[in-house]
Amino acid sequence: MIIVEPEKVTDYKKTKSEKEFFMIFGMFTAGKESNQSCIKLIDFLYHPKIKGLDSDNNLYESIKVIREDPDIDFYQYIKDNLEEVRNPNALGKDGKTLSPFNIIQKMAQKDTIDTELKRVKSGKYSLLGKGLISIAENGPNLTNPKIKEIESIPGISLKTSRFFLMHSYSDFKVAALDTHILKFLNHNKVKEAFNVKATPSSKIKYAILEEAFIKIFDGYKKSKSTNSFNQKLLSPYIKNKNKMTIGDFDLAVWCALKDIAENNHSYFKKNSEGKLIKKPAKKATNGPTRRK
Repeated sequence: MIIVEPEKVTDYKKTKSEKEFFMIFGMFTAGKESNQSCIKLIDFLYHPKIKGLDSDNNLYESIKVIREDPDIDFYQYIKDNLEEVRNPNALGKDGKTLSPFNIIQKMAQKDTIDTELKRVKSGKYSLLGKGLISIAENGPNLTNPKIKEIESIPGISLKTSRFFLMHSYSDFKVAALDTHILKFLNHNKVKEAFNVKATPSSKIKYAILEEAFIKIFDGYKKSKSTNSFNQKLLSPYIKNKNKMTIGDFDLAVWCALKDIAENNHSYFKKNSEGKLIKKPAKKATNGPTRRK
């Protein structure tokens, strides 16, 4: 799919091309707002001036419309107006199908990666440029991916690699330590997470918090309690607890905490001694619309 909807990032039926797009999206959106990152990525990959692409097979005009009208709902507009919304491939002038990685390779051959990144104002030009050139020269194996191989690409951090893997492959049990997970660990009184407000850069610290999150996930999945704090908080966002993956669990945590913030109500209040008083979550109706 050429769009990444925040509340639907967990998809284990992605095609190889969809995985390629999702990986590059992870690089673009790290530390940035998701829908703007997606707009810039689509513009970056499918602009009509990119040499080697069929000028009639691109999304540029749609992106131009969206950018000129801030009231347009990005995701809905793309769905309503683009038949190729589920296909991240492009058509080359020679009639051959080009995946996102193929398009990057063509840019690398023409030495236009840096120019195109600056045109769409992606930010992180040097880091993204190095990462995309690495993909062009040594595209990672997405059939049987390895964490170390994914992490070796410039611009793909510990968090980004795990974000990509756990939402694309059901058998990866890892944690993308974004702010919502750090808050969740604090609410679960993980002492190593106290006062940690940003993704740890230390591999050792990251591994400790990742293990703590996985332990909470395993405990939640095995628990038969219907009255625990995590059960009350997350159950509205989990469809099938028995078949739940850690990607599903991560998304449920994000949805729950996003709902708290958007509805301006707190599930976590402190008593006079400074200890947390836990209130059960209200069931969300529509859930969040953006993942930041």
